[in-house]
Amino acid sequence: SCNLDFTILVLPDEFGINKIYPNPFNPITKIEYNISSYALVLIRIFDIRGRMVVELLNEFHNPGQYHLIWDAGNNASGMYFIEMMVRHGDDLTIFRDMHKILYLK
Repeated sequence: SCNLDFTILVLPDEFGINKIYPNPFNPITKIEYNISSYALVLIRIFDIRGRMVVELLNEFHNPGQYHLIWDAGNNASGMYFIEMMVRHGDDLTIFRDMHKILYLK
C-alpha cells in the first residue's frame, strides 16, 4: 500500500494585476499580480497629476503569483494609479496594466 499526496500548482497563463485590496484603503493596500513567463517586472505608483510617487518593484520574476504591500502613510489622500509593465522574451515584448486606487485618510 502506498499513499501519495500531490499538490497541484497551476501557473498563470497571462500577465497582469489580479487584485488590489482593500480599495479604498487607509493607509495599506495589497497588490496581487500574475507573471506567466520569466520577465522583467516594473510596478510604480502615480498620483492624479501623473507624477510618479514610488517605484515598488523593478526586478526579474519567474512565472507565478506574487503580491506587494504599499504603505501610503506618508502620502496625501486621493486617487492613485498602479502601473505594471512587463518585458519578456527575446524581442522584449512589453505588457502594461494600470488600475486606479483610492487612499482615504
